[in-house]
Amino acid sequence: MKREINRTAVRSPANGKVWLAFRTNPGTGVDVRYKERAPGYTFCGDRHDFWELLYVDQGSVRIVLDQREHTVCPGEFVVIARRQPHSVLPSSGTAPFYITAHFQTNLMGLNDLVNAVLPADEDGRRLLTDMLREKGSEDFGADELAQAYLLEFLIRAIRRHRGQAGPVVLPTYFQANADHKAVAKAIEFLTTHFPKPLTLDNIARAAGLSSSHLEHLFKKNTGLSVMSFLQSLRIQAAKRLLLESPLNVSQIAEKIGYSSIHLFSRRFKKSVSIPPSRYAKMVRLAATAESRQGQNGSKRG
Repeated sequence: MKREINRTAVRSPANGKVWLAFRTNPGTGVDVRYKERAPGYTFCGDRHDFWELLYVDQGSVRIVLDQREHTVCPGEFVVIARRQPHSVLPSSGTAPFYITAHFQTNLMGLNDLVNAVLPADEDGRRLLTDMLREKGSEDFGADELAQAYLLEFLIRAIRRHRGQAGPVVLPTYFQANADHKAVAKAIEFLTTHFPKPLTLDNIARAAGLSSSHLEHLFKKNTGLSVMSFLQSLRIQAAKRLLLESPLNVSQIAEKIGYSSIHLFSRRFKKSVSIPPSRYAKMVRLAATAESRQGQNGSKRG
């Protein structure tokens, strides 16, 4: 028996037009951001008149929604409803790295995602990455594209949650899938071996491709060159170590694959705009200030 699917599940009942717009949180001045928190970060509570998406990239986040505690692990996300009380408890172990987006929308079906920790599939993670990239761009239509990526992420999440995600059928699917697997293999190799000295030839051999072919496919699928992606992995690892380990800058540089502290500091400053030691201090101070702001806002509420 064929299952009936409600085709209007994600449409506005008024005119059929679905819209989404980012909203700046007046308490933090943030609409969309990749946040990096020190271990033990807490947020004492908030409630606002817009929706919020929180996707965890690394570490974990213990979040309280309507007095129920949830642990959000890497690759998972939660949707916080309008005016829903929420707070963040300290997590043990690694520092949490996550994406947060504040928005208003008339998308029906979002309530299906509330009060649940849900996994994001590979396409969803790509959409959130694209959203962040456009939010950091000054190109024409960047904000509109970022909003479109988030809206697509939410629609796909609702479909998947309802069991309505159908198969993808494309004429070039099999070749695209083979290319995708080769890039995924290269990414897996990079993620595992980034602390070691690596060359483009090393990485291409691990993916089973020539260097030029891998470079072409990698840029097409990720928007980055292979070596730029390697540097971003090392910088992300450095951020975590600066936040949660007792190692000094020289030791961290060696641990993540840099031949000298000077090269590491130069690459880190180019990526983050500040030296590594100053970065660690600033993130801890920002986390403390935001936590205090949350406490004050909670008292006023």
